[in-house]
Amino acid sequence: MQFPKFGQTGLTVSRLILGTGTFGKQTDDQEAHRMLDKAAEAGINFIDTADDTPRVRSAVVLKLL
Repeated sequence: MQFPKFGQTGLTVSRLILGTGTFGKQTDDQEAHRMLDKAAEAGINFIDTADDTPRVRSAVVLKLL
């Protein structure tokens, strides 16, 4: 996995990004946690929480970790 710098922040992020726009709509909390665990095991540290609308629970699921 490659970890380029994120702009001029000094942070490094994975080239692969986990999109979480289905959390709460098509993906229940248990499956969302499984997906997050698999992404972390693969070295993914860049998570796109999508638009935080009432039907998208990505931010809520991430807060539960």
